[in-house]
Amino acid sequence: MTELDDEETFGAVIPEKVDDNLMERIEACYDELMSFHQALFEAEAETAGEHAAGVLLNLASGDTVGPVLLGRVMQVATPQELGEMVNAIVDAVENPDNRLLCHRPRVAP
Repeated sequence: MTELDDEETFGAVIPEKVDDNLMERIEACYDELMSFHQALFEAEAETAGEHAAGVLLNLASGDTVGPVLLGRVMQVATPQELGEMVNAIVDAVENPDNRLLCHRPRVAP
């Protein structure tokens, strides 16, 4: 394992070849920490009356989508779900499907 440390980030790099049981434990710990972080974020936002977001979307028009909207999204979506939504958007932008919606295969939720 290699540690990463700079002014803004502290993390660890896990080798690609890791025992499946260990990887499951790492992922479970990660999920638990993300849930804990979300709970802390929500508690702090409620008491301070502030909004914060780690993502700022800059639109082509020059407008930005910032903390208030993303804070509302994070009230109903987990960080993992938000990541999945962002990945789906990126995939749709990088691989556009020009067929009409009624001609596209239905994707199960």
